[in-house]
Amino acid sequence: MKSTATTNGRSASGGISVIETRSGHVTIRASDTLTVDVPVNLPRECDVDVSDGFRGSYMNASGYRVHFQARTQPLSWRSPGELCLVGRCGGLRQSRTYRLYTVALPAAPSG
Repeated sequence: MKSTATTNGRSASGGISVIETRSGHVTIRASDTLTVDVPVNLPRECDVDVSDGFRGSYMNASGYRVHFQARTQPLSWRSPGELCLVGRCGGLRQSRTYRLYTVALPAAPSG
């Protein structure tokens, strides 16, 4: 069984710790997990759908679908403390759901 201990936000297995903004739940994701920048008016509780790797959409607070140009990049390119949309595992390759996360800050040195 692999260790899930983290150093500087990265697990011993090479993953990156992220914190889901809705629940506060911490998970370790692969460094090549796809991420998207957060649109300006995105409601915090909203999931985002990205089709074909660049067409993003979400429902705004008024119930209207908002479309935007999404640019994906790997989680390893994100900075600790950065807020971003992280792709969920599974699903079709042509369409993926993203959820709001914060990249975990480095662990404080002990001692």
